[in-house]
Amino acid sequence: MPCRKKSKIPPQVLWGSLDGFNKPGEIVFTTLVQNTDAYKAIKKREIKRGTGEYWILLDKANSRAIRAVRDFGKGSDYDLLVQAGYFAAIDPAIPAVNVTQDVLDSLEEEE
Repeated sequence: MPCRKKSKIPPQVLWGSLDGFNKPGEIVFTTLVQNTDAYKAIKKREIKRGTGEYWILLDKANSRAIRAVRDFGKGSDYDLLVQAGYFAAIDPAIPAVNVTQDVLDSLEEEE
């Protein structure tokens, strides 16, 4: 999950606002993180969790995934992007399209 310090945005909201949305999308954020070059470097080089290098690369992976979500949101028709499953937990559930692959495609184009 992306880390937001002192943010008023719920952590499940990745981009946009819960106030008056028309076209929501959902994203499996961990899938984006795991497909960044920084995260792949952690796995390839078997960097141990808890080391400085691990946390630096994980922060880069998270930041890259957050930028990919933001860029996708700005360039798409979706006005709200949330963590997958967020709307299903609301009663009544709100239908949302899973756009993880679309964001992943844009992420891979830039890396």
